[in-house]
Amino acid sequence: MSLASVSKATNPIAVAAGAPGRLSTGTVHVWFLDRTGPPENRWLEVLDAQEQERAMCFRTPDQRNAFAAAHALVRTALSAYGGGDPADWRFAISREGRPSVLGDSGLAFSLTHSGTWAAVAISINPALGIDLEPVRLERDSLPLARRFFGASETTWLERLAPGERAAGFSSLWTVKEAVLKARGSGLTEPLRSVEVDLDPSGHPVSVRGPGAPWALCSWSPEPGWCAAVAMQAEGALNVTTFRARALGPAVAAPELGPEAPRGGAPAAEPQ
Repeated sequence: MSLASVSKATNPIAVAAGAPGRLSTGTVHVWFLDRTGPPENRWLEVLDAQEQERAMCFRTPDQRNAFAAAHALVRTALSAYGGGDPADWRFAISREGRPSVLGDSGLAFSLTHSGTWAAVAISINPALGIDLEPVRLERDSLPLARRFFGASETTWLERLAPGERAAGFSSLWTVKEAVLKARGSGLTEPLRSVEVDLDPSGHPVSVRGPGAPWALCSWSPEPGWCAAVAMQAEGALNVTTFRARALGPAVAAPELGPEAPRGGAPAAEPQ
């Protein structure tokens, strides 16, 4: 089935038969892929010629496999909602490097990958961004914060116990990058242009920045990882999480979602 025929049969809130659920305003589905297993040749085969060329430019097999798996994941997720074959999707790339779906499917996505993890957010709102980052305990986060963050955010990090700063830094960073990705600018805009509001426990609850208003969801999907989804919209986000294999079906994974109980979050009373 061609993408054109898929698009004609799909309205902005309809989904394909067997899809993980209906997408509506304020709803975001996040598919997580853990590629700790062996790579699959189909990851590369399903990509278009331009994506395959980009994949082959990476210097190591692991980098190539990470790129192929993440981009195959995007295609798999889009087909789950829009129908058709994952190989049929076509994309436009903005001047800033932001991809978007060609056609009138009404679907939007944002992709992030780091280490063995990849995640794609799917929504009907085109101003959508996701970021996923590890907590790097070995890194001194304060010099980076003083360079890229606002004064109040840096002060908050300075007041954290040294063992909690890495998690606090990663939490702030993912929120900022998710917003900038939703704007389509990425890091061409300064991180300090996005100001993060924290609750008394240090959890990001809202953001202020260009293109406001912003709806936000920030959480830890697994110990040692921070994730954030941002959307240019009013109100709260309804985020549902899934586990997936590239080119495979999604499985509901509430344990990776924002409502799952967490432990060990950074805590510091802002002053």
